Amino acid sequence: MERKKYILTALCILLHILYGVTLSGQKQYSDEIYQAYISGDMAKWENVIGTLENSGTPAISQKFELAEYYYAHIGYLLGMGSKTEAKNYIEKADVLIENILKTEPDNAAATSLKGIFVAYRMELNKLKAPVLGPQCMRLIKKAHSLDPSDVQALSDLGNMYYHCPAVFGGDKIKGIRYIYDAVRMMEEKKESAGNWFYLNLLTMLAQYEAESGSKEKAKEIYEKILSIEPEFIWVRDELYPQ
Repeated sequence: MERKKYILTALCILLHILYGVTLSGQKQYSDEIYQAYISGDMAKWENVIGTLENSGTPAISQKFELAEYYYAHIGYLLGMGSKTEAKNYIEKADVLIENILKTEPDNAAATSLKGIFVAYRMELNKLKAPVLGPQCMRLIKKAHSLDPSDVQALSDLGNMYYHCPAVFGGDKIKGIRYIYDAVRMMEEKKESAGNWFYLNLLTMLAQYEAESGSKEKAKEIYEKILSIEPEFIWVRDELYPQ
């Protein structure tokens, strides 16, 4: 199967799109999302989004859950080239994240998500990169400063450093280190079991290690992923065999 069929969110940092996304902790629809993730079932993912959108006036935790699912879905749409549909979801996501930050202005994860939604807008119009790129970076760095242990912020910061050109401050080694920190934090917080984002982080690490020439490390990580979830189709049928 082609890589674009899977729901690892496209994190657009500066001028790049990276397939990968974030979610920490157990959420109301975590089982459905987990199954959608490992099977690459976008219809199931969209059904969860629809359910949350129609849930009336959700609690702040449900709003954040929906924001994270938007985060993944928008990245998928951008990766598929569905920019019009992505734009509609970005507008929804912007309203939702501002609503969350109005209630919790120092929420590190929400601040980091805001940075990624800015980056998604940059993907829609690359001419705005000189303005939106620095704005995205400031928000993600702010998120990490608000809570250095926040998994969302650690992941986004890692991707930012990994994909940002060196001339603009990018550093692949530093980026990989932040992703490892995010993995370790999820394990320490006992948030890894049955969590699709934990598998996502490990998959990103394996890809980054492979790209950096550390094939044995990548192999070890892929084997760890498959020991945790043997039915993760993208890793089982494509990435690991390659």
